[in-house]
Amino acid sequence: MSIYNKKQHEIAEKIDEDANISNWKDWKWQLKHSIKDISTFERLTGIKFEGNERKLLEQTVAKFLFP
Repeated sequence: MSIYNKKQHEIAEKIDEDANISNWKDWKWQLKHSIKDISTFERLTGIKFEGNERKLLEQTVAKFLFP
């Protein structure tokens, strides 16, 4: 399995239009561009959360909040 397939490339470009495979393999780039909220996850993946499911996810994110 490739570390940088077409779907990963599409997501990387949504995060940073100049993203390339060397960024994708760089742990510092990964940390800097990590998903830290539900809205960003939804925008990047096209998956939408509603109602109670979203509320529970927001509680989880708040518990493990990134600095």
